[in-house]
Order: sequence, then structure tokens, then C-alpha cells
Amino acid sequence: VAANIVTLGGMVFLAGVVGEDSSAEQLERLLQERGVSAALARSRGQTTTVKTRVMVEGRQVLRLDDERPPLSADTELIRAVTAVLADPAANIRVVVVSDYNKGAMSREVIACVMQEARRPGVPVLVDARPVTAAAYVGASLYKPNLREAVELATSSGTVYLTLTGTEMTADIVAVQVKSTGAKTTVAV
Repeated sequence: VAANIVTLGGMVFLAGVVGEDSSAEQLERLLQERGVSAALARSRGQTTTVKTRVMVEGRQVLRLDDERPPLSADTELIRAVTAVLADPAANIRVVVVSDYNKGAMSREVIACVMQEARRPGVPVLVDARPVTAAAYVGASLYKPNLREAVELATSSGTVYLTLTGTEMTADIVAVQVKSTGAKTTVAV
């Protein structure tokens, strides 16, 4: 996604956690080659997540993920995020957060992102697992998939996801739509 944005003429700054290994070095090299600026916090004893796609006749048939929950890299990640978001020369126009509850986006890192981005009025677009959704109160857009939206909308038989409620607020909530054959399921 980051490389595609650069290809379209945008500028991208990517922050995340990697291990101290050859996969991290390869990722940094590939990002640099594609013109993506990155601050990758190195976590000692951690291995960098590697996703291997198995392709058959041009179609992905399988994806193998080699990942382990990251060890704490909060300080480095917060420092990198704060430096970029607080720098007027960076001219940040939007912040996109992908938080799949793998451990890199701790409550402290999320709070830093939300505080620093919202201060200058920068929209924050979030794709996060329901377990961390409440930490993104104030996001401009929250995008669960359909299963996640149902999980968020039902808790012990009560609906608690609203556009103006206190549990989760966002200017927009977008839901992925799945189409299977003649049946299309849409959640609003």
C-alpha cells in the first residue's frame, strides 16, 4: 500500500516494529528502493514478521505467516511517531493505522498517535481489531470488516458501537462488504 501511494505521487512515512535480523534489513532496503520513508523500531530478540504467498497460475492459494508477538519497543516507536507528527515540515495530511492486535500498537503508542495526529487536525483512519477499538476514540474513520463490525455491535446482546456513543466514536465507520454469488451482505 505504501509503495502504491508513492507511485501515485504521495509521500509516505511508515512506522513499525521489526526484529534484528536479515528480514528487517531486506524490508528497509525494499522500502528505501520504493521511496517510502520509514522508522522501524528494532526489538532485540524479536524476529521480523515474514508473510510468504504461495502462487499458482498467478493466483494466491495460500499465505504462510511467520510471526511472533513483538517484544516492547514502545519508546522507540513513540519517539519516531512523535517526531514525524510534530514536525511541521513533514506536512502530514492523513494518518493510517493498521492495528491487528499483534502487540506493536500498545495503548501508549495508540495514545501518542491519536494525540499527536488530532492536535493539528489530521484525519486518523483506523483498521484495527475490535479488542483495541475503544483506544481509537476520536478517529476520523474506523474500518472493521463485516465479522468485526458484528462483534463490535453486539456485546451481551446490547449494541454499543454508535457514531456518537462513548464506547467508540468516529466521524465515519466503514464496513467491508462480502459478496458471495448472488447474495451481497452489507452492514451499515
